[in-house]
Amino acid sequence: MSYLPFSNKKAIKYFKKAINKEYNLKELYNMFHNLGRAYRKNGDYEDSLEMYNEALDSLNKQEYLEIATTYADISELYKEIGEYNLSLEYLHKALNIKEKILGKIHIETSISYIALGALYKDLGLYEKSLDLINRGIKIQESIYRERHPELLTSYGIWLWL
Repeated sequence: MSYLPFSNKKAIKYFKKAINKEYNLKELYNMFHNLGRAYRKNGDYEDSLEMYNEALDSLNKQEYLEIATTYADISELYKEIGEYNLSLEYLHKALNIKEKILGKIHIETSISYIALGALYKDLGLYEKSLDLINRGIKIQESIYRERHPELLTSYGIWLWL
């Protein structure tokens, strides 16, 4: 789902050209979403947010897992510009969708718990942060083998607290 590995300005140019063609809902979603990511990487937050909203609109308000991905990216955008309350709001929305679609015991859901925990840490809410990160790690421990890279990364986040 991530955009192509060349300059963001070039990516934006090609994504804009591609949007003018006919696509199914998810293809159109991917175009807008990737364009939003490219704008965000360039620091064009207003255009990025507009493209993320277009991506969400392209799915006709249906609950797809992709919506959680876009909400997480919008959360990251708001975090980058210092709007932590909005960042929290969108990260919670992403988590709610993942819990509904994937369940509470899933790798993707665990990643959302850990991301929320890291954001609460940035806000100085350490107890809440620790609770969420521990919840995410426990899920990963129940799924991954002991030295799995994702689990080791999560341990690193936990130690960082």
